[in-house]
Order: sequence, then C-alpha cells, then structure tokens
Amino acid sequence: MYKEVALLYDAVIGEMPYAKWTKDIITLLKKHNHTPKLLLDLACGTGNHLEHFTKKFSCIGVDKSKTMLQIAKTKVDNVKFYEQDMRKLNITEKPDTIVCLYDSINNLKTENDLLKTFKAVRKTLSENGIFIFDVITLKAINEIIETPVQAGSVGPDHYIWHNTVKNNNWHWTFTSFIKTGKNYSMFEEDHIEYYHNVKKLISLVKQSGFNILQTQDSYTLKNVNKETERINFICKKK
Repeated sequence: MYKEVALLYDAVIGEMPYAKWTKDIITLLKKHNHTPKLLLDLACGTGNHLEHFTKKFSCIGVDKSKTMLQIAKTKVDNVKFYEQDMRKLNITEKPDTIVCLYDSINNLKTENDLLKTFKAVRKTLSENGIFIFDVITLKAINEIIETPVQAGSVGPDHYIWHNTVKNNNWHWTFTSFIKTGKNYSMFEEDHIEYYHNVKKLISLVKQSGFNILQTQDSYTLKNVNKETERINFICKKK
C-alpha cells in the first residue's frame, strides 16, 4: 500500500516518459484494430498515464491507495475513480479496454493473486475487450542492486530509498521525513515486487479466459529477447 510514499512519488520518480509510453500503448491498440470507448487504468497510481489517456478516451481509474487517488484527482477531470484492490476489481461500468502498467502486476505475490486479478479483469471487460499489462524481467530486477541506496529532498521533505534483491524479488524500503510545522515525522514503508516467469504468466492468462495477441519489449516495441527489461502482454477476452 502506497501511503506516505505517494506524497513524494512523482518528485522522486522524476521525469518519466509517460507521454511516450501512453502513445506506444495507443499505437499497439491500433495495431490490433481496437479503439477504446472506455479505458480503465488499473493501479493508476497518481494518474500519470491517465493525464494522457484522457486526451483520447473516456477513462476510469482504479487504485488501492487512497493517497495516490487523491493526487490523481488533481490531475484529470471527468474521470471516475475507485479505491479497490486489483484482485477484487468490481465496478458497475463495462470498459472495453483495461491497462495495468508500470510493473503494477509485479506487486502480486502468488499465482493465486495473479489468477484472481486476471479473472477479475476478464469479468469486468466487455465482450472482446482488450487487456494490456506489463511486467519487469529478471534482468531489470538484477540491475536494481547497482543502486542499493538513493537519497534526496523534495522541498522541505527528505527520503532514503534502500534496494535489495532476494530470491529474484525486488525489496525496497522507503523512509521519508515529512516536515510538519517545526518538526519532522518519519515514515517507513516496505514494498516487494515479485519476479514472474513469462511462460507461467502466459499459462495463467490463458487459464483466466484470454487469448494472448502479442508480447513485446515495452521499450523497443520489438520481440522479447534476453536484453528485455519490461514486457508488454496484449490479451483479448475470449
């Protein structure tokens, strides 16, 4: 759960190419002859992708973190938000497109968690709906240990970010020092992003009632290879 991390998230993550990533997803949808009428951004965070998707489509945002959603609401208009766990996704609308980006799926620990999420997505999608998600690869996770600690300041607030890799999973601890009046309050959050084998993911996606239209390197938009650090999965509801 992102709580205090959410307050510093955008500043700490820095200038990420959300506009390009969103454009790449739209291009991918066009490639498969799909134009969203209603797009749901699952695990939308602070709304960085929604800022760009809403320029093209009607959108819905879902995230488990209330703080993240509060920030997202300041960035976009005319978007309905739901505070929900992706494993228990349950909304009244029937979007024809659901995206789950920026390795949000890696926050799911077990095969059962993955199955619950994929089945909830399928149930939510309209007929022949499209589901696009990405995951980081083991190569990307192992490169994280090259930066075991980073620290910085955001205005009057400060943070320390510790990274470790255990059993192929990325463990990170975010310690923030938030100024409150004349004093500082310290908060610490522990997070884990789990490595998921591609073959197993494909099996679980199919088991959940999807056909996989394509997998691709998220950055090069070419075929997945040993240098790939993030993979897009493009799936269609059976």
